[in-house]
Amino acid sequence: MVTGVIGHNNVSSYSLEDLTKDTGYCRIKIANKIVNYGTDISMQSLKNDTFTVLASGELIPAREIYRSNFEMRDYAKLIFNVNKMDGLVGFLLPYHSDSRKIKPTRNSPSWH
Repeated sequence: MVTGVIGHNNVSSYSLEDLTKDTGYCRIKIANKIVNYGTDISMQSLKNDTFTVLASGELIPAREIYRSNFEMRDYAKLIFNVNKMDGLVGFLLPYHSDSRKIKPTRNSPSWH
């Protein structure tokens, strides 16, 4: 549904595990995209510091294979399916059918 609304060229689908790897090869693939819609998050090899940077929209290092690192600014917003919240840190905004009723969860930042 996300791809149908936003358009195939504006959506990527990399896992959070791939996006947080030190190499940064997958991060370059979400440059200039609107949304990265990934499947269930695996907490086993997730790098929380990289996830926090991605979730906050800060500059993040990325690179193409055989190229130098550079800092990427314009990259996709992240959407992931989560079955289990244990140990997940970062910025989370829960989905509600009526966006006027969105309230922060205990893991989300204060929204004023």
